Amino acid sequence: MTDTVIFDLDGTLTDSRRNIAESINYARIFKGLTALDENDIFERIDALTFESAKVFYGEDANKEDHKRFEERYEKICLNDLRLYDGIEKTLFALNKRGVKMAIATNSTSVFAKAMLEHSGAARYFSAFIGADCAVNPKPAPDMLFLALEKLGAKPSEAVFVGDSGKDMKAAKAAEIRGIFAAWGYGTQSAFADRVIKTPIALLDAL
Repeated sequence: MTDTVIFDLDGTLTDSRRNIAESINYARIFKGLTALDENDIFERIDALTFESAKVFYGEDANKEDHKRFEERYEKICLNDLRLYDGIEKTLFALNKRGVKMAIATNSTSVFAKAMLEHSGAARYFSAFIGADCAVNPKPAPDMLFLALEKLGAKPSEAVFVGDSGKDMKAAKAAEIRGIFAAWGYGTQSAFADRVIKTPIALLDAL
């Protein structure tokens, strides 16, 4: 029985594409690099071999680059933020069923909670796991293991819903069923156990 759902955030629950791209370009321009096209940015993020620091800030990438990204993102992450169509209805239905829910995002837990509080969806989640909470980001399974621990659930009782190949690889590594959100940013669904085209379809996929 599946009574636990772990969600990725950006590209799965929230459409924050524009704000992510703007923050990356802010950090690039600060160090004298040219701005990247938004589509180019998300093609790079979607790549399974993606390493954000070097890909976006060059071989001399350092902690200051990411710090500038976070400083900018903190200021704008709520701008025009929206839940994807059908997310609120889906979360409401899962909550009514008694399903336990958590977030596992390669963003920070602080941003994740702030964004979901702004959108009115934070009340559905019992845990917010970000890159600041685990040693290794996705596609490593660390975040999912931590989310399971927080929710008191076993891998066999859970699914992970995400929009990237890294999400699906993390699910495989954690032995959790991976459900690919085809409405999101990514295209790498090869590792998914199931692909759904709309959020509401998740209700029949559990």
